[in-house]
Amino acid sequence: MKGQKKRMSILNIKVLQTLVTMGLLTLILVACYPNTRYVDYRHTDVKGWEKDSVLFFGVAPLDEGGPYVEELGLRTESNYPFMRLSLIIEQQLFPSGKHITDTLNLPIYDQEGTPVGRGLSVYRQELPFRFLRLNEGDSLAIRIHHNMLRRSLPGVTEVGIHLLKRE
Repeated sequence: MKGQKKRMSILNIKVLQTLVTMGLLTLILVACYPNTRYVDYRHTDVKGWEKDSVLFFGVAPLDEGGPYVEELGLRTESNYPFMRLSLIIEQQLFPSGKHITDTLNLPIYDQEGTPVGRGLSVYRQELPFRFLRLNEGDSLAIRIHHNMLRRSLPGVTEVGIHLLKRE
């Protein structure tokens, strides 16, 4: 019983540390990039990102309209088994209800097998994929899933969305 309580206590501390770290990283990103209007990452399953596992992002109504660029953030590990990653990004713009679908075929390794992203054991990429003209009060519902033949993909740790206001 004591061992179980101790494990739960250690687990709670690790969860709290992770949440604090993610919050600080978000604050740093927003502070370092003043044009950032939205940034969020979703973790994939450690055992592998399942084909039917959809990552959802909800962008709250914007304070100002104008031109925006959307970037995909991607974090992969060296055990990712393919040279490329195919993703489908489905978006719905509110209040208009407009649907936008993008299929991205992203390089993970170059021809020599070197990771394309930056990092040592986890490789990070940020890739602009769409320019949008949005109005004040517009919001977005974004769904991302992989489009690979393999059902479960190891090595993809996180997928994120950045929304940046263009000047």
